[in-house]
Amino acid sequence: MRANVAQRSLVPVRRDVSLGIPSPSADEQSNFEDALGMLALPHGLYMAGLPNFPRNFVRDSIITSLIMEDNTMLLAQLRFAISRQGQERDPNTGEEPGKMFHEYPGFPINGLWTDYNACDATALFVIGVFEAVQHDLKQVEMKVGDEGWEHHSKIWKEMRCAVEKAVFEYIVPHVDDSGFFFEDPSLADAKRFALKVTYWKDSKLLGTGHHFPVTYSLAHAQNYRAITRAVALFPT
Repeated sequence: MRANVAQRSLVPVRRDVSLGIPSPSADEQSNFEDALGMLALPHGLYMAGLPNFPRNFVRDSIITSLIMEDNTMLLAQLRFAISRQGQERDPNTGEEPGKMFHEYPGFPINGLWTDYNACDATALFVIGVFEAVQHDLKQVEMKVGDEGWEHHSKIWKEMRCAVEKAVFEYIVPHVDDSGFFFEDPSLADAKRFALKVTYWKDSKLLGTGHHFPVTYSLAHAQNYRAITRAVALFPT
């Protein structure tokens, strides 16, 4: 019975089936673009949301740019993330070498700052670079993995060093002997972070205490994907 269910779940979705959802009108598209424009910051960056989050979040902007297939937005966020990539361990902000920031500017909570309180932003950065490189290579009708591809992408030459730091200085030290990605403030020389939870659900997880080290399933999956993308970018 389970096999039958699995087989049925693999049947391709028919592409000729209409969901009854109309395409947005020109006015609706314009209204959407105007609303997005209200969140714009200088240098092609965006804030997370109004009225309570008028700051730049690596997580939000990279996910948004990938969903919208907006390479201009993606590149702007990647470059800004690189400019603020972690260099040292700071127990006040959660900064770690190679780590990408959570939000800028940071916000004071519980006597600490939220600047680097995210264990998924660095993974999303690596994933974002992979997609930006793929987009770059389309101009020469190539893709990552083709022979000599790395010599044809200006984006890869620009961002390779930051990706190396992200993977080898931040992600790898957060992988335990069993292969799980874990979060632990001790790697920032801290006892706790300003935020209780450091992936997208950054307030509280019901039914759990705030004990470290901890593995979040979504953050584990994101960092696993980042490592597979890094393997493709660093084939040797």
